Amino acid sequence: MAVSKSKTEKETPSKKSVVKKDVKEQKTTKAAVKKEKTQKEDEPVKKAKTSTPKKADTKKETKVEDKKTATKAEKVQEDTKIAPAPEGDLEKSIKQKLIALYSLQVIDTQIDKIRVIRGELPLEVQDLEDDIEGLKTRMENFKNEIATFEKTKTEYQHDIAQSKELIKKYSEQQKNVRNNREYESLAKEIEYQDLEIQLRNKRIKEVDVSIDTKSKQIEELKNTLEFKETNLKEKKGELDEIIIETQKEEEILLKKSKEAQKIIEERYMSAYNRIRKSVRNGLAVVKIERQSCGGCFSSIPPQSQLEIKMHKKVLVCEYCGRILVDDTISKIVESNQ
Repeated sequence: MAVSKSKTEKETPSKKSVVKKDVKEQKTTKAAVKKEKTQKEDEPVKKAKTSTPKKADTKKETKVEDKKTATKAEKVQEDTKIAPAPEGDLEKSIKQKLIALYSLQVIDTQIDKIRVIRGELPLEVQDLEDDIEGLKTRMENFKNEIATFEKTKTEYQHDIAQSKELIKKYSEQQKNVRNNREYESLAKEIEYQDLEIQLRNKRIKEVDVSIDTKSKQIEELKNTLEFKETNLKEKKGELDEIIIETQKEEEILLKKSKEAQKIIEERYMSAYNRIRKSVRNGLAVVKIERQSCGGCFSSIPPQSQLEIKMHKKVLVCEYCGRILVDDTISKIVESNQ
C-alpha cells in the first residue's frame, strides 16, 4: 500500500506539471493571437500614418499653385493699375496728372467753341438757301396762277365776242320774222346772250382782281428774295472767312490735344471721354469756383477742398462726377496756354 501511495504521489505531480504546461501554452497562444490582432489593427493606422505625408505633399502643391495664381493676379494688377509712386514724389505725380487733364480740357473746350461757331453759320446759310428756294417756288406758283388767270380771261373775252356776234345775228333775224312767236324766241336768245356777256365781264373782273393780288405778292416775294440773297452772300462770306481762320487753328489744337492725350494714362482718358460724352457742355475737368463745382455748381465740403489742394489723389464731384482741380492747377495751365 505504501508503494502504491508513493506511485500515486509521483504520478500526481507529473499531472500538475502537465496542466501547468497546458495553461502556459494557452496563455502563449492567446498572447500570440492578441499580437496578431494588434498588428492587424496597427496596419491601417500605419498606412494612414504613411499616407498623411502624401496629404501634406498635396497641401504643399496646392499652396504652391495658390502662390503662383496670386503672383499672376498681382502681375495683372500691376499691369492694369498705375505703378505706385515713391512717397516723396506722390504729390508731384498726381499734380502732373491733374495739370495734363486740365490742359487737355482747355484745349478741347477751344475746339468745341470753334466747332460751335462754325456749326451755327452753316446752319444759317442752309436755312437761308432753303428760304430762297421756297420763295422761288412760290413765285413760280404765283406766275403759273397768273398765267391760268390770263388764259381764263382770254376765254371769257372770246365768249363775250361770240355772244355779241350772236346778238347781232339774232337782231338781224328779228327783221325778217313772220310772226310774234319767232320774234319773242329771238328776243329771248338776245337776252340770254346779254346775260352771258354780263356774267363773263363779272368773271373777268374777278380774274383781274386775283391777277392783281398775285402780282403784288410776286413783288413782295421779289423784295424778300433780294434781301435773302444779299444776306446769304454775306453769311457765305463770313462762313468762308471763319473756315479759313478756324481750320488752321483747329488743326493746331487737334495736334495739341493728341499730344496731351499721350501723356495721360489710359484709365484717366477713358474716364475723361466718358464724362465729356455724358455732360452737355463737354466739361470733364473743372476747377473749384466759390467753393463749388465748376460744372454743376454744387457746394464742395471743406474737407474735400483740402484734399483736392493736397494733390494726393484725383478727386471727382460727388454730384456730377467731374474731375476737380484747385486754383494752383488752373493757374499753371492758363499761364502755359
